[in-house]
Amino acid sequence: MKSDTGVSLFGSLPVCLFVICCFVLCLQRAFLCVIMPPTMKADIHPIYYTKATATCACGATYTVGSTKETIAVEICQACHPFYTGLDKVLDTTGRVDKFKKRMSAKK
Repeated sequence: MKSDTGVSLFGSLPVCLFVICCFVLCLQRAFLCVIMPPTMKADIHPIYYTKATATCACGATYTVGSTKETIAVEICQACHPFYTGLDKVLDTTGRVDKFKKRMSAKK
């Protein structure tokens, strides 16, 4: 059967059936989750502390969520050179200068 444009009306039938089947499966899963909500197994999950403290070597402390009550870190945003603006680009071998020299020679 062809429409006025000459395109078969049943040419996209498998695609339509696939979309409808996917939609029905999604509805079934959603319905099952309402009736029987998924439950976690008992006694296998660690305790989650919502107010755990993370302490940096510089002395800064942060309140975070973790499975440990206290966390000790070596570096944080208060003392990391990238965040404090004290970072240095080390070019001990002169690689940047060599690269610029090579690029200027090619021009």
